[in-house]
Amino acid sequence: MGKRNDRHRRSRGRDDDASGDHRDAVDPAQFFSPAGNGRADRKVQQICKEVERTVACTVAACEDPLIGELMVVAVEPAPDASRLMVSLCAPRAGLPAADLLERLDRIKGLLRQEVAAALQRKRTPELCFRLAAPLGPGDDGAELDDEGWS
Repeated sequence: MGKRNDRHRRSRGRDDDASGDHRDAVDPAQFFSPAGNGRADRKVQQICKEVERTVACTVAACEDPLIGELMVVAVEPAPDASRLMVSLCAPRAGLPAADLLERLDRIKGLLRQEVAAALQRKRTPELCFRLAAPLGPGDDGAELDDEGWS
């Protein structure tokens, strides 16, 4: 009984392979598609939104009056979720961009610590900052000028 059943099982496995029915196969066009994984993209967007909220609250509570005036405009992966680009905007013109970036660099550790507490991830993303030009009345976009605003 043992030998006969073993031979039957082995031959059944060969027949399945020969029939072309590959349930574990992955379509290469789908696997290597440039669209990427929608679930992973959604998770990155969730992380960016959480970092945006956390940085906005931390910046608003900062004791430095210049930093406290900044508003978080956007947070984007740069190039992925391990490094995030935080775009900030000053509500009024005339603030020196170089000075603001230097002050942001000084509190980068505090911001990253607050982000780590909010995200509760194994690795906290690195934060880098970009200043967007303040929008004036009737201004529809930001342009690069001689003070370093972009």
